[in-house]
Amino acid sequence: MTRLLCFEDITRRASSGLKSIYTLVEKVAKMKIEFIVKSEWTKYVVPPVPTSDMIPDWWRQMPQTQGAMSSHPDWNQSSDVLPSPATVKRCIPFLDTLRSGYIIPMQYDLAVGVDNTTGQPLVQWRNGGWMVPRVEERPWTGFVNENTGVGIPGTENVRHPHGFMFLNPWIIKTPPGYSCLFTSVLNRDLPIQLSSGVVNTDTYVNAVNFPFFIKDNYVGLIKKGSPLMQVIPFKRDEWEMEVRQPTDEDTQNLNHAEGGIQSVMSGGYLANHGCPVRHT
Repeated sequence: MTRLLCFEDITRRASSGLKSIYTLVEKVAKMKIEFIVKSEWTKYVVPPVPTSDMIPDWWRQMPQTQGAMSSHPDWNQSSDVLPSPATVKRCIPFLDTLRSGYIIPMQYDLAVGVDNTTGQPLVQWRNGGWMVPRVEERPWTGFVNENTGVGIPGTENVRHPHGFMFLNPWIIKTPPGYSCLFTSVLNRDLPIQLSSGVVNTDTYVNAVNFPFFIKDNYVGLIKKGSPLMQVIPFKRDEWEMEVRQPTDEDTQNLNHAEGGIQSVMSGGYLANHGCPVRHT
């Protein structure tokens, strides 16, 4: 994980006398996540990529503003008049979910259909050549309580008579003290729902496999290379929760948020909180 500091962030920190620019860049560039695969598979697997490399087209095509005011002749992106309703494209926290961590893609085509005779769903994949079975069917007894019919959230919307296990070819290794969150790709409407999990990837040197389900009513081809799983590394720390009343410092910070961020139509969050962590 490499954090690339934006110019304003570097300038602000360096000018404050905390550390030199070079020391800052050197320090934040030391984090590294490794994706390891067997040598005989390297020609065939689809490698993980930074999540920022797979930002969906719908987000790229989304305008920053839209509505009645956005088409007014006196309004443009650099103008201070006639502010237009902002879209989710201006929400930096939302954008950060689309560029945090890494994506492990599907390693093979997965065909989802319906048996014309029985009406039962069919899921097929190929296991030829190097493809030792990379997907396994798993009975619902592993995911749903047979006595109550309640289990992992999302299974109630699945019409397939079984779940599946994604046999991940990648071993993920992080620096000491760092774990990884494995989850369905955030803020995406995909035909696959993955069960989330946290793994201590600094000590567990093995492939991380996860169950997934085909969403209800989906029929089609999930192509090799499609987004499957998002991997977000994070540092493990001991936390203690406290519920309290705001201090004077909290009140000052709130006033700053209201005055510095909420008083402008756009750009307040980015201007006041610096650039986000990048994953490359």
